[in-house]
Amino acid sequence: MKYDVFISHRSDDKPWVRTLATNLQNAGLSVFLDEWELVPGDSFVAGLEQGLENSAGGVLVCTPGALESGWVRAEYDRMIARGASRGDGFRLVPIVLDPCAPKFPFLESVHHVDFSQPDRYRESFQRLLCGLNGKPPGPSPWFEGDLETADYSRYAAPLANGLLQPARAWVEQVFEALYSRRAVVMPAPEDRLDGRQTALIRQRAEVEFGADRFLHIGPPTGSGNRLTKAQRQEYFQILGQQCGFEDRITGGRDFADAVASRVRCGQLLLLISRFDHGHPDACVELATNVRQLLETQHGLHVILTGGEELDDLYFVRAEHSLINHAEYLACPEMTRADVRAMVSQLRPAVPLSDEDLDAVCAASGGLPRLIERCVRFLGEAGFDRAAAEDGIARSPEIWKKILPLAQKEASRKRLAELLQSEDVGPAQPYLVHPLRRRLYWSGLLRPSADQQRLVWRCPAIRQAGRTILGTL
Repeated sequence: MKYDVFISHRSDDKPWVRTLATNLQNAGLSVFLDEWELVPGDSFVAGLEQGLENSAGGVLVCTPGALESGWVRAEYDRMIARGASRGDGFRLVPIVLDPCAPKFPFLESVHHVDFSQPDRYRESFQRLLCGLNGKPPGPSPWFEGDLETADYSRYAAPLANGLLQPARAWVEQVFEALYSRRAVVMPAPEDRLDGRQTALIRQRAEVEFGADRFLHIGPPTGSGNRLTKAQRQEYFQILGQQCGFEDRITGGRDFADAVASRVRCGQLLLLISRFDHGHPDACVELATNVRQLLETQHGLHVILTGGEELDDLYFVRAEHSLINHAEYLACPEMTRADVRAMVSQLRPAVPLSDEDLDAVCAASGGLPRLIERCVRFLGEAGFDRAAAEDGIARSPEIWKKILPLAQKEASRKRLAELLQSEDVGPAQPYLVHPLRRRLYWSGLLRPSADQQRLVWRCPAIRQAGRTILGTL
């Protein structure tokens, strides 16, 4: 099947994206949205690739969480490659959704559409249609047709309502570690860090150091063979653009010199999101340059976030001395108060009883994107836990994490054994068992209440695993 537009987005933004897809469809466009087109049990990755190949244009939804995950740059590159490989006029239109979104410097080479203001949705929607059709929007773009109302609630107040005291206390702990060690490593399972934590760190840094003393970079993704000179140059050019450096950056030395120049004007905090998502060669060079900066520029403080690979670098790969000498702070699980705050932000008009709150906590396991899925089943009559858990067990984001493990003969039997019990083994500083390690860093496992054991995050994830195994 052919599509007019392929929408690339994070599952966290699904409610808003679902409305956009419906509006595009009502405007006469055929839309590829993963939850509409992918068949449960089929390969998630292959389905997305086929959908993109069969689309005449693409929409890339950019939010802070997308940058934090390292996802947005990879998807941008993927769509650019799609257009270049076919030469069939494929149109890529990035849209910036969150009003608190950081800059996405790699989007400077292509005009994007700003969807961050709800009261200007019709204007933005018309601009998007013009972009997909390759037409100029004119001086006063405005869509005259019927539009469903988009839900901006999760983007409206990321600091005031999205995170309460436990998260703020964690940020204070991060800054206490910065003063003693000056470098902090914060590995987190998938979907645990998002733009709200980054916003809190930025807010705290601006109070502590000043509004212009905070740099936030997200290294471009990369893998494969040895990094070429041109690729290395592009890598550090991107980092320089993200920092707003005026001088042209052509390599790691230029980048380090530019940071040092900033530090000489006063203390500076450098936040490196998803440090481990870049090409391994570039990762080593960046680590080397930042280590040298820490040794010579005593006003520099560094925070590195990442996932499983960053954890592996800290515990196993000793050549990254920057990482080994940093303070290690694990990302805390969401508390009951955090879950209540997030639900109240997403559905402010719906009352939430203590009983329903406990049910949402149990059904979601405290994972933000699963909380968002649960909120769909919260209404005036209360929370429909059974329907929510059934939706989670069928959700593509859970299937795409479990299915590859179930398809591998080497891990299928062990996965079946782990699914038999809620408790899957001891919680350790470094998880050596490869399957438990992958499940944990995928966000499917969490520490028990006493932090001594690893357990399945919620019953619906176990149900999804059993269903997947039953289909193979």
